[in-house]
Amino acid sequence: MICELDGDQSVGELAARRPGALAVLRQSGIDGCCGGAEKLADACLHAGISLEELSRRLNAAPVPPKVRDWTEAAAGELIAHIVGVHHAYVRAHAPILLRLAAAVHRVHGAHHPELAEMEAAVGRLCDELDAHMDKEERILFPYIERLESAGTEREDWTPPPFGTVRHPIAMMLREHAAAGNEVAELRRLSAEYRLPEDACASYRGLFQELQEFERDLTEHIHLENNILFPRAEKLESALLADLAQEQRR
Repeated sequence: MICELDGDQSVGELAARRPGALAVLRQSGIDGCCGGAEKLADACLHAGISLEELSRRLNAAPVPPKVRDWTEAAAGELIAHIVGVHHAYVRAHAPILLRLAAAVHRVHGAHHPELAEMEAAVGRLCDELDAHMDKEERILFPYIERLESAGTEREDWTPPPFGTVRHPIAMMLREHAAAGNEVAELRRLSAEYRLPEDACASYRGLFQELQEFERDLTEHIHLENNILFPRAEKLESALLADLAQEQRR
């Protein structure tokens, strides 16, 4: 698929519509999940790459295996995927990360003082994600599912206590950005996950877990920021427009 980029297109739209784009954007220094609202022209300028070069890289990238196009899925189905795959991943791997970060700091901290900061950053990241996912599962995701089913259950519709879906989405976007900052800090402290010469098996395991955690989190945030949240805003806008029209009749 030949890719001709429009500089006015958002980074998130490209990431959502083109398979494999998220990895190319990341390799090019462009944040395709937390920075999804930025225009491609501006993102390329900040990354020090031309729009033409980004297009060349996208066209040269290998076509990834066939994956689900989540832009075509129902919101409820996408939510089930996010919770069942990505939330489950965080909950399963956060304890592993915490244990490894503490163990490596305890054994190697005297010669690698950055490990104290890394352990603290891992702790903040895991705590923030735990609270964040709980809010999504208890408040935001059920409301989005209500929005999607409102076409057939409109008689039971009541406005949410938070006024509009844009309010919790704005909070989730801020928390996604905070998680992205913690990951960036871990990359900086670890010199892009470069192992020192005295690294033991636990040290190697920590860096591998961190890289896998980052890959999953990038996909996780991408699905929410670039696909689910814009869909929710459109669903709510359409519902409110329909309700207003019905009231005028």
